[in-house]
Amino acid sequence: MRNYYQILGIRVTASQSDIKKAYRNLMKKYHPDIVKNSKADMKKLQEIMEAYKVLSDVKERKRYDEWGHEGYLKHGKWLFREHSYTHTSTYGESHSHEGHGHDHEHGECSGDCENCSSGHDHSHEDGHCGACGSRGPAKRKKPAPGTLRSSVSLTYEETFMGAEKTIELNLRIPCVHCQGQIYDPEQSPAAKCPYCHGHGYIRKKISVRISLPPRTYEGCFFPLEEILCENEKEKILAQGVPNIKNIVIIILLKDQAGYQRKSCHLYSSKLVEYTDLVLGGTIQVDTIEGPVSYQLPPGTKDGTRIRLEGKGLWMPPTVGNRGDLHITLHVNIPQTLNPEQLALLKAFQESLRVG
Repeated sequence: MRNYYQILGIRVTASQSDIKKAYRNLMKKYHPDIVKNSKADMKKLQEIMEAYKVLSDVKERKRYDEWGHEGYLKHGKWLFREHSYTHTSTYGESHSHEGHGHDHEHGECSGDCENCSSGHDHSHEDGHCGACGSRGPAKRKKPAPGTLRSSVSLTYEETFMGAEKTIELNLRIPCVHCQGQIYDPEQSPAAKCPYCHGHGYIRKKISVRISLPPRTYEGCFFPLEEILCENEKEKILAQGVPNIKNIVIIILLKDQAGYQRKSCHLYSSKLVEYTDLVLGGTIQVDTIEGPVSYQLPPGTKDGTRIRLEGKGLWMPPTVGNRGDLHITLHVNIPQTLNPEQLALLKAFQESLRVG
């Protein structure tokens, strides 16, 4: 499989001008307005345009380089579509999850959802979220008929690494006994279907496996059809579900011990030895990606808050990259000392008094 650099015939270190030059030369060779193209040439033309679209965007090229070609094809395109499936309405905001009558865990939320969309509708006719454009939130619209929203909760690590999850959908399946006929009260009671009680449908819980890409954040969502694991679509359709195109999965975040979350920024604390605060030195601090080293300057005070830029949670792509991790340092007071440590500490105490 050729990567985007190979498709354009350039080096990985190519400049933006090199990328543009290579693209123009290839377009002259394969563009249908200039030469008559075969099906193979048309395929090459599509590859060229796709490669140029990614590599000509500085931020997207960086992501492509970090994830590699296969990783980008699997996950990165979620973040770079002309009309993204993600939205920014929950960024930096806090909304109550109570009293709205929405059951995300069981897939029954359809309509304007304060928890998910802060008053924005995800279910426009084209299936894209109206709040993800750079021009700001779209006007509030009525949801498309039959829109179904379910949710999945992720840990902080899973938003960073991606994850496969099992979710349970509570779906309405057309009643096969009455062919989905809804009972009319004016009809005879005998006309009411005894299986669906006149509703025209029955409820069925279905568990499915989904694969979520890296770089998700609370409030973003994906069409179920496009994140299903292999063979899961057939499994759902076999249960009698007529259509899954109107189902979206919304990302929620689990609270994680040791962290406080404010939007995309994380806050934690760490106990540090008194000698490290006084003398300075390298300490290990925990992040959602694992421990990292931090250089403390001499004379660091108890209660000092350090900031690790870009070590927080992912932001919506239209807002930025990642939030920050803020760690408050506290002096570690040992509860027990051996005789040697006690003698040294008393000697140090006396030296301070003399001084």
